[in-house]
Amino acid sequence: MERERFSSRLGFILISAGCAIGLGNVWRFPYIVGQYGGAAFVLVYLFFLVIMGLPIMVMEFSVGRASQKSILCSFQVLEPKGAKWHWYGWFGLAGNYLLMMFYTTIAGWLILYFIKMLKGDFVGLDTAGVAAEFGAVTADPVIQTVFMALVVVLGMLVCSRGLKDGVEKINKAMMVCLLVLLVVLAVRAVTLPNIFNEMPGGRLWGALFFVFMSFAAMSTVTAVFENIISCWMDKWQVTRRKAVWANLVLIFLLSLPCLLGFNVLSGFQPFGPGSGVLDLEDFIVSQNLLPLGSLLYLLFCVGSERYAWGYENFLKEADQGRGVRFPAKLRPYFTYILPLIVLAIFVLGYREKFF
Repeated sequence: MERERFSSRLGFILISAGCAIGLGNVWRFPYIVGQYGGAAFVLVYLFFLVIMGLPIMVMEFSVGRASQKSILCSFQVLEPKGAKWHWYGWFGLAGNYLLMMFYTTIAGWLILYFIKMLKGDFVGLDTAGVAAEFGAVTADPVIQTVFMALVVVLGMLVCSRGLKDGVEKINKAMMVCLLVLLVVLAVRAVTLPNIFNEMPGGRLWGALFFVFMSFAAMSTVTAVFENIISCWMDKWQVTRRKAVWANLVLIFLLSLPCLLGFNVLSGFQPFGPGSGVLDLEDFIVSQNLLPLGSLLYLLFCVGSERYAWGYENFLKEADQGRGVRFPAKLRPYFTYILPLIVLAIFVLGYREKFF
């Protein structure tokens, strides 16, 4: 089965950006900045982005490009004979599913809020009124299921058209719209629904805000759906059509516990009062699979060729084409220091959560 490729480097960059510029960076990041020191936090964030995020991202890209396979099969292509790195592929696939198990529900909220904003449901409401409106939404499993299903269907519809004609083309359009909306909304300094009530044309600006958030969510949804579909096509040699239909049903069913966690399953509180299914799923992905997955990619690329892909093989792949060369002389840092930084982040995440 011939593997699809991006039509251009720009297409790859925009899809990668679309996957990264999700709700965490658009909605959660400003809250975290305010909670942990404002500008000082941003400086620390950028510092770690350079010393940790960029090198590991290059390693992940290199593994994918060298193997020409999905996360489920890429390690198997590059690992030495007899090695077990490919076992992680299953955890990587599970991480994609777990992310979508709650992301589809949140994306559905945003589309619903766009409609509610156009209808004027927030007109005259203060912060408490907006919170009550959200509580009414989460208490209704039917309306949540409808909009979650809409997100799943829209995402799979995009993926059914293929990588170039579907995911790449749609994400390009959404990213351009995101940029325009971001500039417009930044000028208006829009933040919360009750603030829309304080400005002229508030319903319009509020609707634009939730269009922006919906595009941010759907860009991630389509990119992750494509990851999952490519895993199925690589591993089981099924057609795209079969992979799309199977995962449309599977992801719909897997997404139900998250939305039911706010009503039918509200008694399930894994981290104490106020927590729910969404918190557990987010914890597994954010505090476990992401840092540990990054560590495995790092060790796979800097380890000895006898046991892993190896640093020289990684450098050869990373330095292909035009552009800045990977800083090869920093191998001691990547081999001995960076793994400790990632482990420290993993441990600190548990400390903050439980102690």
